[in-house]
Amino acid sequence: MVKLHENERYKKIIASPFSYLTGAVLLGILNIVHYIMLESGWSVTGAFFYFEDIWKNLSGTACDRLSCQENAMLAVGPNIRNLGLLVGALISVFTCARFKIKGIRSTKQVIAAAAGGLLMGYGAGTAGGCNISAFFTAAASLSLSAWIFLIFLFAGAFVGVKLLYKFL
Repeated sequence: MVKLHENERYKKIIASPFSYLTGAVLLGILNIVHYIMLESGWSVTGAFFYFEDIWKNLSGTACDRLSCQENAMLAVGPNIRNLGLLVGALISVFTCARFKIKGIRSTKQVIAAAAGGLLMGYGAGTAGGCNISAFFTAAASLSLSAWIFLIFLFAGAFVGVKLLYKFL
């Protein structure tokens, strides 16, 4: 009996990474399916803003926005999608047989991760969304803002990598 990790199909489809072209085509197909099913662009962080509305609806507290209840109910689908992204990422990591729990190297690493997460959350909050909707959804609509975002995304990634090498 052949072990799963020795199976050639498994190695080709799951264990080895997709090419950039395959990944781009799959993302495009997923974006089309998402738009057809939910009739909205693909976004991730936008759904998190409705947790407060959902909480207010459950607790009976008055909402300060006119469309609070309607938006909170509409956000259930995107939040389920977000949970699916997390579960799918875990399945991906576990099936590629490269998963390994690593210990925390230092307090500096924890502080850097927490600061990075807070800055990303703050940036997504002030921008009204994340990079998925800022580029992926906007580029599908042929929006100029997506390409401007892409330029600054690469610039920010370049600076971020330089800072990582310097401080970590």
